[in-house]
Amino acid sequence: MNTINEEKILTAPVRLVAETRAEFRNTAVSAIETAGREAKLITLDLAATREMDATGLGTLVAIQNRAKQKGMTVKLVNVTEEVLTLLALTELLHLFVVEAA
Repeated sequence: MNTINEEKILTAPVRLVAETRAEFRNTAVSAIETAGREAKLITLDLAATREMDATGLGTLVAIQNRAKQKGMTVKLVNVTEEVLTLLALTELLHLFVVEAA
């Protein structure tokens, strides 16, 4: 996790699938829980993510739900065309602020 100008940036794994989701989710939830009250944004960098399955999508939604409970927004950056298409097809795109790669 990096912090730039008070913005927490987490880098998602290459494969956001069943085998990797727990560690990524735990890291993200920890970052959300330890963020100060002034924190309004958590950024997930998906530049390296080349594979995502249903559990990966569920992980993004779980992170978004926890952030929302804390009054934070989740921004997805460097989203590949494949992941962007997957989010659109599953009608989850509206849950996030998205910046394509």
